[in-house]
Amino acid sequence: MAQGKPSKVEGIKTASTRLRGTIAHGLQTPEPVFDEADHQLLKFHGIYQGYDRDSATELKQQGLDKRHEFMARIKAPGGMMTAAQYLVVDELAQRYAGAGLRITTRQGLQFHAVVKGNLWKVIHGVNEALLTTLRRLWRCGAQRHGQRRTDRGCPPPPDAGRCPHAVRAVGTADPRLS
Repeated sequence: MAQGKPSKVEGIKTASTRLRGTIAHGLQTPEPVFDEADHQLLKFHGIYQGYDRDSATELKQQGLDKRHEFMARIKAPGGMMTAAQYLVVDELAQRYAGAGLRITTRQGLQFHAVVKGNLWKVIHGVNEALLTTLRRLWRCGAQRHGQRRTDRGCPPPPDAGRCPHAVRAVGTADPRLS
């Protein structure tokens, strides 16, 4: 594979202090959106910045700015979620997701229409329930070395059980961490 100039996003990732960027600072600012660098980094945290397309034309005609909002993808380690975890997610969606909670075809949930001021509350609540918004829990072999994936499953790597942040599918901490 030829080594060329890194892409703009690769440059942002390299300079981001392990994908942190200035996201923490951006959460405290009154602007409804993050700057471009943090916008790119948020994607690795399962957060996507956008705007309400249904109201955009009407707001533009009135000379107003777009209504900015975020979508957060929720993943359950191991692909399983307990009833208690779901109830936490449902409560978070009722409080903070203007367009509610959606179930995806890939064992995930999505909060839609979360405003920036509620983003930390959503992520914190998700993490407290032992769930995550991280983009990938592990790298699937489908994308490695240009190989095409033929199976529908994506097993964890052999050393996944030794991860210091391992969480069991039932939502309890791994006893090896105690």
